Amino acid sequence: MLEGILYCTVALFVIIDPFASVPLFHIVSSEYPGGAKRLAWEASLYTFIILVVFSFLGGPLFDYLGVSMESLKIAGGALLFSIALGLMKEGEKPFRRMSPPELEGFGVVPLATPMLAGPGAISTTIILSREFPLYVVILSLLVQSLLIFVILYFSSAITRFLGEKGSRAMTRILGLITASIAVQFMVDGLKGIIQSS
Repeated sequence: MLEGILYCTVALFVIIDPFASVPLFHIVSSEYPGGAKRLAWEASLYTFIILVVFSFLGGPLFDYLGVSMESLKIAGGALLFSIALGLMKEGEKPFRRMSPPELEGFGVVPLATPMLAGPGAISTTIILSREFPLYVVILSLLVQSLLIFVILYFSSAITRFLGEKGSRAMTRILGLITASIAVQFMVDGLKGIIQSS
């Protein structure tokens, strides 16, 4: 069980990549109604809720649509690979300062989704929920949400410690790991199709 939780947590962490959201969070949190603590709480909570919903409903939905596990792995891997390329090339993007009224709900959209619980995280959650017991995936998502909260809440300290170059380097390293997981997903999917044919 612990091995499964660890695997799911690592796989989701590199895809969700909360470090990529740190620069944006750092800029927004100083102006956000309720401050950094409320914004970090909203982002981590709604990321957890969104991914838990897909861990329950994603599998049955794809079964209803007639999408096989192998096809999902290949499609999810291709999607993750494109996200990984973006992480490795871009790092963080500049952000226009917004007023507090404009920022209301920012923790949900765009921070929780699509930045944290984006298409890559959703497809990965669905794949993991079909490979591991559901309680393992839920526990790993809970750990994930706690990690997101801690990283975002201490974004100021992380930004000072890493600096701009360090933040970009961390994002690119996580992008490389994401690309490796994406390729493994696609290889597993192709193996499954070849073996079943």
